[in-house]
Amino acid sequence: MQGERELVKIVSKNPAHPNGYYTQFRDRMKPDDVEYFEGQAEPDIQVDPDNPPMETVKRRGKNR
Repeated sequence: MQGERELVKIVSKNPAHPNGYYTQFRDRMKPDDVEYFEGQAEPDIQVDPDNPPMETVKRRGKNR
């Protein structure tokens, strides 16, 4: 059937996407988009050895 568009899951680099992906039509994908498949691990993140990532800081709730 002509005119049908395929919806795919794209790996998200944005931490605001809790599932690790967002949806997009296949014909709207950008060249650097990576398709997400269920059960796949998060994409490898290159870490600069001269500038390591900051440690996570745990915050407490408001003092009452």
